[in-house]
Amino acid sequence: MLYLSQVSDMETWYFEIDSHNRTAYRQVMHTREGEWVGSNRRHPRFGYFLSDQDVIAERGEEITKQAFEAFWELANAPHWAAWNNAKRALPIGADVEGTLDVFYPHGVICSIPAYWAVGLANYEACKALEAEELLSCGSSIAACVSGYDEVNLWIELHVKRLGGL
Repeated sequence: MLYLSQVSDMETWYFEIDSHNRTAYRQVMHTREGEWVGSNRRHPRFGYFLSDQDVIAERGEEITKQAFEAFWELANAPHWAAWNNAKRALPIGADVEGTLDVFYPHGVICSIPAYWAVGLANYEACKALEAEELLSCGSSIAACVSGYDEVNLWIELHVKRLGGL
C-alpha cells in the first residue's frame, strides 16, 4: 500500500492506495472548517466519497502509514460508540435488513438503518443470487452477520436475498 496526501484550496485529502493498480481503499478528508471525514461512512454533506479514479501519486505527497492511520482515527472517532453498540446488537448469525448504498473495491456497502450501522456484502455473492437487476443502489438486502471489519467499522454480511423485503 501507498499513503498520500493531496492539498486543495478547500480541503486536504489523505489516501491509502494499492501501489500497483492505484485503487483507493480508504480516504480521509480534512475540511477547511477542521472536520475529519472518512470514506467508510455516508456523510450528511459529502455522501460517500472514496475515489473511483486511479489516484495519481505524482499529484500528492507520500506520507507514512502511521500518519494515515492517525488521520483515519480522527475521522472515525465520532463513530466509535455507534460501532460498539451495533456490534453488541448484531452478533454473528443475526439477521439484518438494509439498503445497497454504493459499490467499493471492498464489495457492496449497505446501510443498516435499524442499528445506525454500515454493512459490507460480497459483490460476487450478491451477483450469484441471480438477481443482477436488483444489484443497484437503493435495492433492499436481507443478510446475516458474518463478522466485523474493525478497520472500516463495517458489519460483514452474508447475503440471503436482494429486493422485495
